[in-house]
Amino acid sequence: MSVAQNALEHQFNVSQSSSLVSVVTDDDDIFMGIAGKMRSSFCQAIGQKNKIIAFYSPNELVQRKYLFKLIAKINSRLNDEIINLHPSWATNVKLAFERKNSVQIIVSVHLNFDRNSVIFDTKNCDEVLKKYFIKMLGAKHENLAHFSRFIIQDTKQLEALQDLLAFKEHLRYIINFEFDRGEYESFCEMIYKLNSKGYKMRFNALASLLEEHFATLECSVGDDFNTVRAQYLRLSKLYHPDHASGNEQELRSKFQEISFAYEALKPFFAEQDKYLKGSA
Repeated sequence: MSVAQNALEHQFNVSQSSSLVSVVTDDDDIFMGIAGKMRSSFCQAIGQKNKIIAFYSPNELVQRKYLFKLIAKINSRLNDEIINLHPSWATNVKLAFERKNSVQIIVSVHLNFDRNSVIFDTKNCDEVLKKYFIKMLGAKHENLAHFSRFIIQDTKQLEALQDLLAFKEHLRYIINFEFDRGEYESFCEMIYKLNSKGYKMRFNALASLLEEHFATLECSVGDDFNTVRAQYLRLSKLYHPDHASGNEQELRSKFQEISFAYEALKPFFAEQDKYLKGSA
């Protein structure tokens, strides 16, 4: 496909003023790609429906230069036009998705909340919509059959989730998010507690003392209990001397090491739960 044909099929318009660089596209992948960069690179990136605005911060000039180079490269490829965004590096950036005269797809997505994880039932979602969730949330995730589990680790990722659920129109879809409002509010409260100063002062230092046990289970210090438990089950099965092949003494030693690490971490997570429930 030629550049001219591509430009006719996909809209990609860039305009700039003294205070704003505006990008409008009707391409799903391009919108998600740029939106993902904006959310991950800028502290003050606010999403609303199919628009994202990144407000200027002098501390993020390097990231902004990289983003503008990406925008200029896409514009050159689609429109066969060279643009100079250098004068606009110290401005706000707005990205908008606009698709005219297209049929919107109605999708129902059910959500469940499990400690600091939100689980999307994606059986009604196509691959574009699944990728959209990943880009918009910017959170650690895993896909299991018709479900996608996202681990919300900080307030920025929580705000991205709140933005996602606040609107029905996303790209070419109308999404009916179905979830229990009380569970959602409790989930938000928990994420704020996990990122509170009091929680971090109490548990971050303790977690660093247990770093060896996290490493034994091939986990990071910040991983939650579900991740740690899943790794324990996987590794204990892999090294169980009654099922695995290899040197029995080495397998038994590794299996015991894995079991000890898991048992050492369980009280740590139990204490976290007590704190989050207000009983510690």
